[in-house]
Amino acid sequence: MKNNLFIIGNGFDRGHDMPTSYNNFKDWLIEMYPESQDTEHFMVSDATLMPKGDMSISDEDLASFLVYCINEAAGGNWANFEEALGKIDWELFFDDVDDVAGRDGDIDLWKTAYAREDFTSTLSFNAYGFSKLFSQWINTISYPKAISCNSFLTDSLKGSSIFLTFNYTKTLEDIYHIPSEQICHIHGVQGKEIIIGHGVEKSHAATEAYSDDEYDCEADYESDYDFGMEGIDDIHDSLQKPTKQILEQTPFFASLKHHCIKDIFSWGFSFSAVDLCYIKEICKTIDTGNIIWHLHDRGNGDPVQFEQILRQCGFSGNVTTFKA
Repeated sequence: MKNNLFIIGNGFDRGHDMPTSYNNFKDWLIEMYPESQDTEHFMVSDATLMPKGDMSISDEDLASFLVYCINEAAGGNWANFEEALGKIDWELFFDDVDDVAGRDGDIDLWKTAYAREDFTSTLSFNAYGFSKLFSQWINTISYPKAISCNSFLTDSLKGSSIFLTFNYTKTLEDIYHIPSEQICHIHGVQGKEIIIGHGVEKSHAATEAYSDDEYDCEADYESDYDFGMEGIDDIHDSLQKPTKQILEQTPFFASLKHHCIKDIFSWGFSFSAVDLCYIKEICKTIDTGNIIWHLHDRGNGDPVQFEQILRQCGFSGNVTTFKA
């Protein structure tokens, strides 16, 4: 039975001089695939049929696609990488998909729709490569030669704590020698499946499907530019972080009832909107009235903002700060 819960975010690793920011990810992509910087001449790549029958796109083309998408969605600011994944305007890519003309020279609406559907499949195939590249980068991250433990995490505190970490590294295990059974890597860990994603609810409403005999194709095409592009909602959804599924399949939260948590420490955790469901689950699972939440104070004013978020998530105990 443990008395303390630590919630560890990327700021913890960065505080140990580790290159784990999303901007570090961008730097790695450009270093590995220099041509990805050339967004001016970017084109969406088609998948190639391989000898064994599977479809493939080169990592270089996937990197170019990812850099282009994030730069467009976030103005080049990769600090909000996951949020940007949910703001990609997939419709813009269709500007280069020409309408298909029929024999009479007029636009063939059905063939145009089929062309758009094929292009949607191409976009989807490219988008699935995002997590592949991200995982490749995560698995290259190593510890600085001069890395040292922060004295705040004493042996006594480590022994009486459980850890919910949003980091993909094993800093807690390898550097602080905390047993793995005390640690939950909520979004995966180096060498295993890595989970990334946004929390943006889709705003694009897919066109309702109709059978051929009741669907007025021409009327819809004139009133709905998105005809044949309904599949972009699926791309948006595929890049959404599956938080509901994670909560259902992760026993960590239910196990909190078996501990006697008196103090919660959040360290390097940014309280991003997509991850607040986990904080809400903690506040719902245990009675927080007599718990003290300790916010890591970096001297930048974050604790004031974070306390407001905590209250909105249902935390009812006292809030204070700690320096480390």
